[in-house]
Amino acid sequence: MRRVAQLLAPSLTEPLPAQPEVAAQLGPTWSWLVEQPLGVELDRRFADDTVRGVVATDALIGTFASLYDERAGCRIGASSTT
Repeated sequence: MRRVAQLLAPSLTEPLPAQPEVAAQLGPTWSWLVEQPLGVELDRRFADDTVRGVVATDALIGTFASLYDERAGCRIGASSTT
């Protein structure tokens, strides 16, 4: 996440880099951060249900998103086309 923050932090005062540029710089991180539902990565990283639940709650607080809904837009960089 540090790499993501370092890459995107300048976009707070400058234009956001193009998606292909960000994807190329992040490598495999791009896939789990943007292209998959959040729940898939949480399941992979956290075996304990309680820990996974706490992390999921923090990640989704204030949203109406589902951990496994690819259309939910809860991924960084996700955009709605509908």
